[in-house]
Amino acid sequence: MNKKIQVYSTIATSLLYALLAPLLFPTLNIFWILLGFILLLALIAKNWVDLILVIMVAGNVLLHQTMFPNLDDTRHIVQATAFTAFTFLQITLVIGPLTRINKRFAPLFRHRRHVGVATFLLAFIHANFVIAKYYDFNPELIYSINANYFGSTALIVLSALAFTSTNYFQTKLPTKYYNLIHTGLLLFYIAYTLGMSALGILNLETLHYVIFGGFVIFWILIAPWSLPTKLFLRVNAWKQLHYLVYLAYFSVIFHAWNGYFVLQPLPMQATFWITIICVISVHSYGWFLRLKKRKTQT
Repeated sequence: MNKKIQVYSTIATSLLYALLAPLLFPTLNIFWILLGFILLLALIAKNWVDLILVIMVAGNVLLHQTMFPNLDDTRHIVQATAFTAFTFLQITLVIGPLTRINKRFAPLFRHRRHVGVATFLLAFIHANFVIAKYYDFNPELIYSINANYFGSTALIVLSALAFTSTNYFQTKLPTKYYNLIHTGLLLFYIAYTLGMSALGILNLETLHYVIFGGFVIFWILIAPWSLPTKLFLRVNAWKQLHYLVYLAYFSVIFHAWNGYFVLQPLPMQATFWITIICVISVHSYGWFLRLKKRKTQT
């Protein structure tokens, strides 16, 4: 089987599962069938990256079942997909810096987009199960917990990044279209936040609006038509859009902490923050090396 066909088949199957399973097939057995099917496709196509990713998801589910044997199927699916998506997002973030720190990590760089798309698929499955099984598609119930707003923010960003992660979007789409995508996504996010607030569905606190304002400012500053035109001779519009991954990461941290980890035992909280500190440290050092290299070249 051609790897391209296998990848798109995996994406289509995962999206179909995310849309239908919460209502029609909410059992863990069906989730295992999905993983088995994706595993089979990866084996046939000899796509070892997908094989490793599926094994990691399966391992996370088994670990969750072992640690929390009394939880129902929905909780296992929701929490295992959330944990794995968060892990994949952190892997996506550190791959680039690691290649600058040590060239032995360079072969991983070409798989970064692949891991990023897997992150979105798992997050989408997680979100759909939560919305269907816990909130019954009721917006007022969903947004009664402000942490869910930040979860939706991350999903909005990740969906755009996943959609533009093909070779065509990275290498052939003209900058003018990225200007439209970047600006359109920003306007949608602003309208989404302010519109839900005006309707009384979303009741954010002052801190949340400050964070929202910070997100909007960052969004504008990294836009292909904004600050980068003054800093660089040539602007990589695809890369500027994908810097939004930082907003997704911050949103996920806020969502996961306030929606789950704040109520968990200290060891789980410590593990959560240690992984974040490690990611930020590696990423900061990677940026330091990048800026240092650029300075020596000028």
